[in-house]
Amino acid sequence: MTLSELPNDIDTLKQLVLDAHRQVIERDEQIAERDEELKVLQSQLAYLKHKLFGKRSEKIDPQQLLLFNELQGRIDELQDNREQEEITYKRRKGHGRQPLPDDLPTEDVVYPPQSTDCRCCGEPMHVIGSEVTEELDYHPGNLFKRRHIRPKYACRECQEGVHIAPMPPRPIDKGIAGPGLLAHLLTSKYADHIPLNRLQGMLRRHRVEISAASLCEWVGRMAELLTPIHAALRRELLAGWLIQSDDTEVPYQLESLKKRTATGYLWTYLCESSRLVLYDFTTSHGRAGPSTFLSGFQGTLLTDGHTSYNEIVRQGNLIHAGCWAHARRKFYDARLDDRRRCERMLKLLQQLFTVEQRAKEAREDPNRSFGDAEHLELRRAESAPLIAEIRACADAWSVEVLPRSPVGQALGYLLNQWRALTRFLEEPALPIHNNTSERAMRHVVIGRKNWMFAGSAEGGRRAAVIYSIVATCQAHALNPFEYLRDVIDRLPRGEDPARLLPAPWKAAQRDQATR
Repeated sequence: MTLSELPNDIDTLKQLVLDAHRQVIERDEQIAERDEELKVLQSQLAYLKHKLFGKRSEKIDPQQLLLFNELQGRIDELQDNREQEEITYKRRKGHGRQPLPDDLPTEDVVYPPQSTDCRCCGEPMHVIGSEVTEELDYHPGNLFKRRHIRPKYACRECQEGVHIAPMPPRPIDKGIAGPGLLAHLLTSKYADHIPLNRLQGMLRRHRVEISAASLCEWVGRMAELLTPIHAALRRELLAGWLIQSDDTEVPYQLESLKKRTATGYLWTYLCESSRLVLYDFTTSHGRAGPSTFLSGFQGTLLTDGHTSYNEIVRQGNLIHAGCWAHARRKFYDARLDDRRRCERMLKLLQQLFTVEQRAKEAREDPNRSFGDAEHLELRRAESAPLIAEIRACADAWSVEVLPRSPVGQALGYLLNQWRALTRFLEEPALPIHNNTSERAMRHVVIGRKNWMFAGSAEGGRRAAVIYSIVATCQAHALNPFEYLRDVIDRLPRGEDPARLLPAPWKAAQRDQATR
């Protein structure tokens, strides 16, 4: 609008000024909203770039956490108290060469000197000792044939038929695979993450041709055979008082469209004290998975804040405990968006985890009497004030930050899960984090990089059965191959699966070795 086009009426000019001012305010609001959206998008981009290219560790430089003036006085006080304490430490073992196991098969190679006559007097010398140098070598695994020979008997007098002993029960009736080969197949696929096509190539190098379809069928047969073991482990798990749970995505191939995959989920349910690790496969991330698997459980369920567990917690009257590691991770991911608030919260959480580390070391110290009562007293004396300070910070910050911002979402998670997160103040044996179940998922995630996806939804369920047995064997420090080879041989004979669980099986093997 030019000067000549402006009206001469004062009221009209005032209205034009007001309209222009209103437009400026609206544009400022739009710009502020877009700046906030841009800030959120930049934070998400930085988070995704860190997940793709950054380190997985969530460690924070301790020097960064000392920049808060309000905490410096407390830190100085803690350092003064630490200087007055008696400093004790254990010397770490060296990282040199470890001795080889005594029960390894040994091959001796003797190198006698060229002459055993004395160079001085010419008399024969006598052996007074030896210099032994050990090296570790390897023979490739060997396949062998086992022939089941059943002599045929007939009577020459009456000539009334032929008598022959029946075949003993076998893992796969009329199949070519023996217990050792089947155990090797399961251990290679589910403990060493070797896909079936690579196993087919390994067998081919031994001049044995077996199709990948046959190997897949053997895996399915073994999953059916081992299902009673999985069911017995589940009953034992549900009889305990604490279960930790987590899940991860597992793509599976659709039966109708073989070239397409859908997203399934593998759930882990474990009890750290009983050393039980079980898996379950579902085709959805809904509440049906935990509600079905945990049906009948009465105790404490330690999980993250996912809503899939809400139904079983409500219907089963379970005690729901939260994971402080998940709460901490959200502030760690948001630290670039709001460094002041996040680093202060990370410092408080670091002190909370330090209290638990001291309690763990005290429990493991044979020279100290530190049980549940002492642990509970320590939590009430040191953890409870930290929890109160964390809550005060969260309440104050929740009205200062935008809910959609990264730090706002971290605060929202913290406050929504507050009752579950503070359960540990009432139960000394309850961990404050769910990291054990996350470590159990690492085994699956590593394997997923090799086999990419499950062949079908039923294949995912079979994998859950075998993963459960392999992971529980590893939790009991058992060799999965030795365990599976023995169990696969004994289950077809009708033995009680409860006697073949990893814990009683290990005890029986130990008793047999000491006889």
